[in-house]
Amino acid sequence: MRKMTGATTAIRNASRRWLTGAAVLLGAAGLASCNGGEDFSDVNLPGCAFGAQCTENLAGNRLVELVGPRVDNLRYRCGTGNSGSISHLRDEEVVTAAGIRVPPFTAVCPASAKKLEFFIGNGFFDSSTNSTGDLKVIGTMFFPTTSLQVPQGTTPPVLSVTLNDLVESARRVAKSDAKVRNRGLLLSALDSDTDDEVIYIPDELHTLVGNRFADLIGNRSLDTSGESAFRTDFQPLLDALNEELALVEGDPGFHEFPDDLVDFNERLQAAMNLSRAGYYAMGYNDNAEIGVLEFLNTIKDPNFDNLGRFSASLLVLPSGDIVGLGSVLVSVDMGTERETRRDAVLASGVLNDELVFSGVTFTDLLAIEETMLELGGRMLGEIMYNGVPGVEGAGRSDVEIDQPDMPYEPDEESDFGRLTGVFLDVDTVDMINDADTDAPGLPVRAARQPRSVVQLDQGVLADLDGSRYLMTLKRGCLPSEEEAEECDAEIADEDAQYYPQRFEVIESVDGSGDSSVELTFSFSSETVRRDGDDSAGVANTCLEIRYEGGNGIIYVGLDGICPNDPATDLPVGYVTRTTFDDDDQPESAGIVLYLAADAASHAQLGTQIEGRIALQDCTRPLYRLADNNFNDGIRASWVDNFLPVQLQLDALAQDPEHDFSDMDDEVNQRLISNVQGLVDLEYTGGGEAFTCE
Repeated sequence: MRKMTGATTAIRNASRRWLTGAAVLLGAAGLASCNGGEDFSDVNLPGCAFGAQCTENLAGNRLVELVGPRVDNLRYRCGTGNSGSISHLRDEEVVTAAGIRVPPFTAVCPASAKKLEFFIGNGFFDSSTNSTGDLKVIGTMFFPTTSLQVPQGTTPPVLSVTLNDLVESARRVAKSDAKVRNRGLLLSALDSDTDDEVIYIPDELHTLVGNRFADLIGNRSLDTSGESAFRTDFQPLLDALNEELALVEGDPGFHEFPDDLVDFNERLQAAMNLSRAGYYAMGYNDNAEIGVLEFLNTIKDPNFDNLGRFSASLLVLPSGDIVGLGSVLVSVDMGTERETRRDAVLASGVLNDELVFSGVTFTDLLAIEETMLELGGRMLGEIMYNGVPGVEGAGRSDVEIDQPDMPYEPDEESDFGRLTGVFLDVDTVDMINDADTDAPGLPVRAARQPRSVVQLDQGVLADLDGSRYLMTLKRGCLPSEEEAEECDAEIADEDAQYYPQRFEVIESVDGSGDSSVELTFSFSSETVRRDGDDSAGVANTCLEIRYEGGNGIIYVGLDGICPNDPATDLPVGYVTRTTFDDDDQPESAGIVLYLAADAASHAQLGTQIEGRIALQDCTRPLYRLADNNFNDGIRASWVDNFLPVQLQLDALAQDPEHDFSDMDDEVNQRLISNVQGLVDLEYTGGGEAFTCE
């Protein structure tokens, strides 16, 4: 038996299951069980006005995780009356009466809520004064109208925010900003335990703020520019809290401002890194039903002589580095006919600490025509808006429609998504009748894809450091390959659902609607997919997990070999989550991979993979994310964004009139067999051992 992994934390104890596990159950109108002694005893409620928020209530299906800092017993409210939520963050999972599982350090809000406020103090309706109790708002998040929602009884995706996102919502500000600094100082001073990973706010603090608001809070501001003035303003609150708890200087848990915020900022930076990491989808004219009609008769009126289409899927690593691919297509009026050009493009650049796309470029990979595009813009919460006032929205832009209550006013020049440069030999200037002098370029909208909570156990990450794995991709065998020895592996029933493939081939874009063909085909056996689907291509890819900056970063080497040279090793993914079983033993490590860091340097370019490494199986296979699939041992899948495009272009080069709808054609069968398949992963050594069998 292996020793327990180091760095046991409250987060570990609270995250034993991916989507399932023991949880505190909260009723719709009252508290059935509570954490850490919190019983809202500071609330004096002889009666309750109809519809008022008089007791703790969890409602809705929007989840917002405060990734950094992790604060236990920080109160929050969202929505109104009995249909709203008013509660506090916990270091354990809870389940609402509607069946929504609320992860640790996560708020739950109704779909009707316009904003979420984190606060200290009372916040409950007091019938003796016929008013809401006194409180001090620490930070606010304003919800977009497209905020993620799910049916009752299911686990929603999570919006992840940090303190930086709550002072000028929906803009993320730098951690050096005075507003962030002040809140960091106050939360650090209010911490009542010695856990370096979690800030715990004592119940007595809320009582003091509620009962003595005028003399301890009053009109004191959390936005004071001077640090010394801020410390002076809020010192009386700390003095009163120490007096209430009978603490004197030198006592454990004594409340005082830290000398500096070095440790706090390190944790905050780690949270900023984790919360920006993930998949991002973006596009221009990439909606087949609407297309450029969205911009017809606007300041981005399309030029129908050069109609373009752009889409991309990017993986942002915790460092902010971007890996990913996109596709470009342009339809050019040549006079007597239209010429359609297409290509795959490689992305590079950074999503910086303030969620601004910096130095992001897209360069051509296959076509003879040149593509060199630059992307600018800022993520405002989960979305980068294009900001184009449209006809459909009564002259309002997408950000005005989606964020009607957001106080932050986007900067037209730097915040809105814009793509500029050369697009398959066509300058973006010639693709639109651009009347936008503040933000020229093709309007691009982006969205971060839904995800689960981002809790990571540092002990598990440390034990994964240096561990290596051999990854083999499997694809469906073509009918002509069925008799070959390498195709003797019949696809199991539980895997069959991942092999019937569908792939849409866009044949043209002319402004009146896309012309496309959908390919559909099924497979009965599988084989190793070599790099490029070439018999001489690399069959296996070596992966290595490295513990860097509090994260598990996944590297590959050149052409599938094990990474062994810092100068050429390529970061292509990261560990997204760690889970534990009921005996508190490490159970799995979620990973995400996008093999798109360098077109010339690694095998299986364009392949995306997500799954959970089964740490209690000594071979450490990679299974799918959901608990039921993981428990049943269903292999993770891969999706390729590059090779199908290459095969399509190769087919058109051989025959410009190639019929992609003919599924008796082996060219089409091969194309669709390279869209998606399953992953075999095997642990080969390195790192620390886990309890396994």
